Amino acid sequence: MRILTSLTLSLFFVASTGINAWANAAEDVDSEATVLLVSGQYEDAIKRFTIAISLDPKLATAYEGRAVAYSRANRWQQAIDDYTQELKLRPQHSAAYCGRAEAYESLREYKKATADFTQAIIYAPCSYYYSKRAALYEKLGEQQLAEQDKRNLKRVANAENTLQMDRCNRSISNNPKDAEAYLSRGVTYYWMGEHAQAIDDITRALSLAKGNSAVSLGFKTSPDYARFCRGRACAALGKYEDAIKDYNDVIASGEMCILGRGLAMRPRHLPIEEHLRRGEAYFALRRWQPALQDFTNVIESFNYKIGMTDPKNPIENNPLLAAAYHGRAQVYQGEGNYDLVPEDLERAKQCGFSETNPGGAKPTLSPVRVNFLKL
Repeated sequence: MRILTSLTLSLFFVASTGINAWANAAEDVDSEATVLLVSGQYEDAIKRFTIAISLDPKLATAYEGRAVAYSRANRWQQAIDDYTQELKLRPQHSAAYCGRAEAYESLREYKKATADFTQAIIYAPCSYYYSKRAALYEKLGEQQLAEQDKRNLKRVANAENTLQMDRCNRSISNNPKDAEAYLSRGVTYYWMGEHAQAIDDITRALSLAKGNSAVSLGFKTSPDYARFCRGRACAALGKYEDAIKDYNDVIASGEMCILGRGLAMRPRHLPIEEHLRRGEAYFALRRWQPALQDFTNVIESFNYKIGMTDPKNPIENNPLLAAAYHGRAQVYQGEGNYDLVPEDLERAKQCGFSETNPGGAKPTLSPVRVNFLKL
């Protein structure tokens, strides 16, 4: 009823202001749908994007938004259909090729996914696309092509980091109290492996933003995101207690945390990566029980809260879920519960676990070696 009322009001608005109002009304609904999408209300977002499309069938952003919502709801074929429609309107939009590629990957259509990442690279040769295509080449047994993409990945990532550092340094030179510039530089330091500098810059950003209403860390550089990144840097230096403190603050705040290097998001009630990384830190300290609880929280969040009902059939091609299963297997081994290890190792493998890059980021857990287990 609420959806119909909104559509009726939109039609009344259009009728009273002229045909040119169709586009404006569609954009307004599209913006409302985006808010729902970001907050994790995927089904409501899909309904609102559908209204936007009905008002303006050529609104590419509405197709893209609905495709993302379908993907978050694991409705892969519908996501593919919407990305395809978007590409008819924006044939050079690399993000649409990326989104469709990831949907194809989830359906195990690896050749189609590879083709789409190739198109994405043509229009925007970024490190993320190279990393995804390299992983797909490995699944297809094209090792030579995978190695070539890994070399390209390293080259492009170095260029991206250099460019970002130059931007941040200029911003800080112009404004020594630019909190967002310090945070951005700190995150870049992290991805460059300069963890001590990353901690210094992120701490500086948080200090500048604290209690200063004139300084705002925006969504992409929120205080929670800053603490999360600082926790990752602390863990990389073996400062696990400090890392746990930062993860605790992020989890306790209930704010949204941006995952990984890009803009992938989870709603407020699913602090998935924070729990995963805290579990890794607990594991490094040999604190088995809290580590087990965090890894299990991640697994249950994916299996039960993101459209899954059967924990024996885990989501495929998900590096965070794979790392959680693998981490829990290590905890079982540490506790001496050897009978529970093989099943979680198999689930990690099903989810695409990579020993060289567990969790989709810099490795913090050593691989479990099956020959060490008392099977």
